Amino acid sequence: AYDKSSEKIYYSDFEDSDTPDGKIWKADIDGENATAIVTGLLDPYGIAIDTENEKIYWGDDNGNVSRSNLDGTSKEDIVTIDGGGIRAVAIDATNKKLYFYDVQNNNLYRSNLDGSSKSVIISGYYGYAIAVDEINNKIYFDAQTDNESVSALYRANLDGSNPTLISDTQSRIYGIAIDVYK
Repeated sequence: AYDKSSEKIYYSDFEDSDTPDGKIWKADIDGENATAIVTGLLDPYGIAIDTENEKIYWGDDNGNVSRSNLDGTSKEDIVTIDGGGIRAVAIDATNKKLYFYDVQNNNLYRSNLDGSSKSVIISGYYGYAIAVDEINNKIYFDAQTDNESVSALYRANLDGSNPTLISDTQSRIYGIAIDVYK
């Protein structure tokens, strides 16, 4: 994720046999000065930044959506989906909403930025990517088929209504970005 105001990038690495301590990293845009700001995570996914409130959000394999300050302090789990696995997180700063994708239960959720008032807005989709288009009041998301190597790109209203197929792809989608820097 890119924080334009500080010109920093944020990224994650997984916990596995080679890196037994998943982390959220912060670095300069050229990759220099990389610093682990949050450690001890189980497979962190889907970083999103709320620059107005100076927070970073992510999901994990324990079904948690977590956040911390941009420097990694004050980490807290704000949503837990029992038996869930969160793969994507996106922020709607205009409406102060958080979107997140649970791949274990095949649901796309929306909540307030503090995790309150969570609700399923789209059910039956399995995916790894969400982006919010605040200008046009749309969300973009991917959906896997039974064959996990094939994805489709969808668009819906911010409340999850009217999901519309945009494109079939021949490979899994892991990220979506919307160009709002015009």
